[in-house]
Amino acid sequence: MEFILAVLLWIGCIQSPSTYTTSEIDDYRTTHHQLIEQVRSDSLLAAATWQQYGAATEEVKIIYPWN
Repeated sequence: MEFILAVLLWIGCIQSPSTYTTSEIDDYRTTHHQLIEQVRSDSLLAAATWQQYGAATEEVKIIYPWN
């Protein structure tokens, strides 16, 4: 999940620090699935994305419906 958050931060769908519901993240993930997979499959881009946004994922709060 953290890597997906890093990609969503990179493309500007979400911001850090901020709070999102699982539904919002799922919608973004579905909408940008192809781009997320492209980043994941490119090891250099994946590493650069994680290096730049990985730490910021810790400030993204996810609200789970069962909490």
